[in-house]
This record gives sequence, C-alpha cells and structure tokens, in this order.
Amino acid sequence: MIISGIEKLGVVSALAQNLQRAWVYYVPFVFLQDGDAYSSMLNPSLWLLGEKTANSSQHLEVLKPLMQHARAAHHADIATIEFARSSIMAMLATRVSFMNEMSRLADSQQVDIKQVSRVMGLDARVGSSYLQAGWGFGGNTLPTELAKLQQSSQTHSLEMPLLQSVMHINEDQKELIFRKFWQYFDGFIDNKTVMIWGGSYKSGSGRTAGSAIHPLLALLWSYNIRTIVYSDKAQAELAVLYQQQSLLQLINNPYQQLSAAQAIFIISWSPQDQLDIAKLNQHAMPVFDAQNALTRLQIDNLVGDYMGIGRSK
Repeated sequence: MIISGIEKLGVVSALAQNLQRAWVYYVPFVFLQDGDAYSSMLNPSLWLLGEKTANSSQHLEVLKPLMQHARAAHHADIATIEFARSSIMAMLATRVSFMNEMSRLADSQQVDIKQVSRVMGLDARVGSSYLQAGWGFGGNTLPTELAKLQQSSQTHSLEMPLLQSVMHINEDQKELIFRKFWQYFDGFIDNKTVMIWGGSYKSGSGRTAGSAIHPLLALLWSYNIRTIVYSDKAQAELAVLYQQQSLLQLINNPYQQLSAAQAIFIISWSPQDQLDIAKLNQHAMPVFDAQNALTRLQIDNLVGDYMGIGRSK
C-alpha cells in the first residue's frame, strides 16, 4: 500500500501502524512542480520514502523506475519522512518570507533586492532557490503544510514564533503592492481604473488559490476601482469566482484597453512572455510590479514610474 498527501505530523505513521499489512509506504511528492508535474515525476530532485517495515523497499516494484532516476533519495521510517517533508516545506516558506521582509528594508535603502538575491545565491551555503522577493507564496502545498505544522505544534502545546512570523509576513505581503499604489496617489484612488496582469498563484499555473490577486481585488473594489484583468491560464477560474462582480472585466490581450487605465499591476507573468515596454510607454502609467517581473533594463527604459517589491526606478 502506498500513501501520500499532507497531514499533521504522525497521522500517516499512525495510520500505517493500524493497518495489518506489513508493506506500507509513504511517498510525499515534495519534488512535484506545478505546471511541470510530468517531467518532475520522471526526474525527481528528491525522493523520500517512508517504510512501515524497515528495508522493505525492494517490494515496491511499481515505483522503482522513478526512484532510480531521482537525483537524491532517502529511506526511513514513516514518522521521520513525515517530519522531513514538513521541515522541507516550512524551510522553503521561511526563505520566501525572509526575502520579502528584507525587500522592505531594501526599499528604504534604495537597493534592488533582485540583485541582492543573485549575490546571495552565489554562496553555496545559501543556494539560489526560493530567494525571489514578491507578493509571497500561495497555491495549496505550502499554506496547507504550514497549517498542518501549526496544528501539530498546538497539539503538543508548543509555540513556534518563527512559523507564526513566516505566515504573518506572507499574508501581509499580499497587500503591500496595494499600499504602494495608495501611497503613490496620496490616497486619492477612488473610482479609478487599473489594469492587472496575471492572477494565478505562480506563473504558468491556472490556479489562483492563495494568490495576491484576491486581496488586491477586494481592496481595489472597496474604493470602487474598475479592474481590467488579463490572466491567461487563470482567466476561467476568475470568471467563475467573480461572475457577479460588475467592477471586473476580463480581457484576452494584455495590451488591450491600456488607454483606459491609470495604473498597471503585475501579479504573475511568465518569464517566457517578453514584456512590450514600447506599448507601456505609449501610456506612461505607473507600474506596480508585485512579482518583480521586469528586468533592470526594462525598468530603466520605462517612461512611467515603477514600484516593485524591494526595487524601484
């Protein structure tokens, strides 16, 4: 029997122990990449395998081809693998929130946090993954993992202030780009029209769970601001979620109706799609880049103002 998924620490281990069969395995798919699930499954970066019965993985014939292609692998008892899974995900979330906290200090020092991230990645002790400042993390995996980890700590009456800070920073970060917008216009934002590019929780995904677009839309609509949204893969999901919202208009071309907007927000933009700075310059509106999608050269070539996360023009 093969078990996967995210639960409170110890739940999967207890389930396995209550099963009469000896060959029970736990496989947390920590290596899966949203939007690239097939190839990441064929060539996993890290394969974790929890065994109810020690040294029994030779019986797991069905998964051997995948295990053999893993760049790294580890077998242990199920409780240990559960804890390792949760610790890995919590560490990734912590890196994101740390960089987002540093981005606010970078704003005050006129330092580009994106360049700082590249420098940090050169240090082998740090590495380059999950060092990009932006609006935070969304989706289902990281938020669910943190919620389950919090439940585990509460079950054992343990305080986890670092985990609490990671979660708090992430939620607050989703509103940061709106505050930059509010400050830019000195609070005079009522009844404006804005363009929003992207809505998914990460570029390339069609899902919006935990995306910054949801709190951003709520804040904008509270000021009766009309929102014109281009979101490619997430368009259908947004249409279902907000079908009754008269202040929302979904469009099929990112440069459509730019002339109607007084500002543009970038929530998620695929690096493969080249931004047309010339078209943006035709309107010279301020750009509020919550993903830090623009390169430094693109920022320098903008006619209008630019506000990113830990970087500005």
